[in-house]
Amino acid sequence: MTKIYRTGRGVEGDTTKQVKRYGRALFLGLLIILCASALFAGCTNEPQEPTTPEAPPSILVDYVRTGGIAGVSDHLVIFENGQAIYSTWNGSGEFDLSLTEMDRLRDVFSISGFESLSGNYPAPTPGADYFTYRITYGNQTVITQTTGVPDQLMPVISYLDRIIADQSAH
Repeated sequence: MTKIYRTGRGVEGDTTKQVKRYGRALFLGLLIILCASALFAGCTNEPQEPTTPEAPPSILVDYVRTGGIAGVSDHLVIFENGQAIYSTWNGSGEFDLSLTEMDRLRDVFSISGFESLSGNYPAPTPGADYFTYRITYGNQTVITQTTGVPDQLMPVISYLDRIIADQSAH
């Protein structure tokens, strides 16, 4: 039998109540530690090295055709990696050119002597329904109008127009 001693602080010596009290305190303490561990798990990992985002592909061709009797406004951008985007009055979209198509595109520009062209070929006489073409290939931009297009530039315009027409038909 346990003796009970009375002091000014209450009843001491009741070991059953003390064991229960200590057991609950120990359980709550372990529960708090367990919850804190779960909550902060992963927070002690070393910081990861920041990654540099991949650079976007360079633009190879930027082609704009505007004007004409219908007020056309077509835009085609072809990137170095063969990805392309376009917009026309019919809609817009994106697509990929094959390696063969990319080789053909580069050939058309090379054969035309695009790098040696002047920057501006206006129409010799003004016209209300002329097309205006702005073609950028690499670092060279050429602007021309329907009756001012140099002969060597016609295959480039035809090829770019065909790409837009093929994509617009889809």
